[in-house]
Amino acid sequence: MKKIAIFGGAFNPIHNGHIHLAMTFQVRVKFDELLLIPSRISPHKDSGALIGGEHRLRMCQLVASHYEGFTASDMELRRDGKSFTIDTVQQLREAYPGDKLYMIVGSDMFLSLDSWHCSNELMKKVTVCAAAREEGEYERLIKKQLELDTMGMKSIICEIDALPVSSTMLRERLQRGLPVSDYLPDYIERYIEENLLYAG
Repeated sequence: MKKIAIFGGAFNPIHNGHIHLAMTFQVRVKFDELLLIPSRISPHKDSGALIGGEHRLRMCQLVASHYEGFTASDMELRRDGKSFTIDTVQQLREAYPGDKLYMIVGSDMFLSLDSWHCSNELMKKVTVCAAAREEGEYERLIKKQLELDTMGMKSIICEIDALPVSSTMLRERLQRGLPVSDYLPDYIERYIEENLLYAG
């Protein structure tokens, strides 16, 4: 039985914080494959500042090429309308019958998991991995974990050193012409520059 991790998001752009989160669970769980899946239109976020899916996919492919076992997938980009996680999980369940599916999410997403589309069904199909990044957050995640456990959800919670980076912050810095090399792999920064992405 293989361990397959799903890590979805806007990745607008993908940055060191995303990579740090993925690697934290890769080291802990030892996935056989970790899928980076850029979303088409996230139901949880405003899509107004979203660049084209082809660029976000390409940046995920660049990251995947630097980490063994990582793969970028366009499965959500090929779908019409909003990207619901349950649709992705069902598609992957068919692609990986008999294997164990994990889903990596941010702490904010974990805390609101029971409000997701078809959340009860989702919780039975994947083991959710979430990390506490701020002081006091670990206790909140553990409390939520106990609550979701009664609903039949399996999860893994850990603490990680927070990286002071977000995609929103990066877009703002790029638009203002401020340096971003502390927050992005050099090959992602180079791709953004070469394709004039997020320019002010």
